[in-house]
Amino acid sequence: MTAIVFLVLLAGHLLGDWVAQNDWQATNKTRSWAALTAHVASYHLLMGLLLLIPILVITFLLVHGHYEEVAAQLSLDDFSPPPPMTNTVLVLVGDMHKGVVRAIQYAQTLSPSAKAVYVEESLNRYVVALLRHTRTDSRLYLGASPRAGIALLRVAKARALVAGRDYIKPDDVKAVAPAVLAHRLIVAPEARSAGLGPDELVHDALERTPVPV
Repeated sequence: MTAIVFLVLLAGHLLGDWVAQNDWQATNKTRSWAALTAHVASYHLLMGLLLLIPILVITFLLVHGHYEEVAAQLSLDDFSPPPPMTNTVLVLVGDMHKGVVRAIQYAQTLSPSAKAVYVEESLNRYVVALLRHTRTDSRLYLGASPRAGIALLRVAKARALVAGRDYIKPDDVKAVAPAVLAHRLIVAPEARSAGLGPDELVHDALERTPVPV
């Protein structure tokens, strides 16, 4: 590129000298000093154009190369498409009977990843006992309602599903109980004055409620 610019400038210089020499000879013969001045100005204009054009071309090539590099860095051609998204639907099953089995079989025909998380009756009773303890605790102005028990089972089933199990264990209930129940409880003024919070009272209820084996 430098050699091209040099050759263009050299050609322009030689051409300018030739034009100036011819103009000088012609002026000495037939033209005035005003005509010579005009031709000298034309010579300088020609030299300016011959110098400006290579600069513009080089600038364009540099800018174009820069944007090509940026485009290559931002290209997404090397990335593989993302894996297909799947949805998980949790359905509470209180007891296993023919209707539930038939519904699960139908769901599995729609998606092979369909799973059912079963809750044993002993765990149902464990959740009920846990809720009853919060409602009978004098340190609580308002205990957990039956709807809190439904939410507790749903979150426990989700934890079991994430762990790859189709059944829940008492540990699932105990692990999620503080997060599910604490914000649903209202602590009595006396207990609040003593520095007790709903999280501590949920943990106390878990310790005092017998765990099924």
